[in-house]
Amino acid sequence: MALRREFLPWLIALPLVAAAVAVALAPSARAAAAAQQDFETAMTRTPDLANGQKLYVTCAGCHRDSGMGNRDGTVPVVAGQHRPVTIRQLADYRHARRWDPRMQHYADVHVLADAQAMADVAGYIESLPRGEGSGTGRGDLVQRGNALFAARCAACHGGGGQGDAASLVPRVAGQHYGYLLRMLNDAIEGTRPSFPTDHIRLLEGLAAEDRIGLADAISRMR
Repeated sequence: MALRREFLPWLIALPLVAAAVAVALAPSARAAAAAQQDFETAMTRTPDLANGQKLYVTCAGCHRDSGMGNRDGTVPVVAGQHRPVTIRQLADYRHARRWDPRMQHYADVHVLADAQAMADVAGYIESLPRGEGSGTGRGDLVQRGNALFAARCAACHGGGGQGDAASLVPRVAGQHYGYLLRMLNDAIEGTRPSFPTDHIRLLEGLAAEDRIGLADAISRMR
């Protein structure tokens, strides 16, 4: 059967489209590989907390000396976060797997020179006590949020939101409401490429009120 003439331009264009897709995907694949390499190397290093404290001075400009960030959620709580989780995030920022102009700069080699520096600052952050006073939401959807957390989040993050260092599951308990809500929205809307696909599937279908309640409930966990 002869091909219809109107299909010919599409057939000619297919190799060009495939090549364009390959070019677009290549940087993403390289970034993922580079981030993974940095993470694995940093995880082999024993953290020097004294050096980590010195390096953290740069971080404290936004995250504060306490590591508690801003109550409005513009800057997250980092105090007490699991060291492997922080190293993973630093590696992702360094290679544009996560996007934030502030963090990409501070995670760069000009600030954190090598894998040892990443391990040191992550170790110091983990040693900071997570204090009280995280920003919370309006409070009327907390019960709904607790139910959603138990159904969709607790299996990995733990019933109290403490996470799991070995599995790279972050501690979310006591994180600022505004930051949590933004991360939920970013995950669902696909604007955070490093967010695990299984997490995205778990969050699919959450209405705005669900997200508000979930973020509020997590922010009140201790």
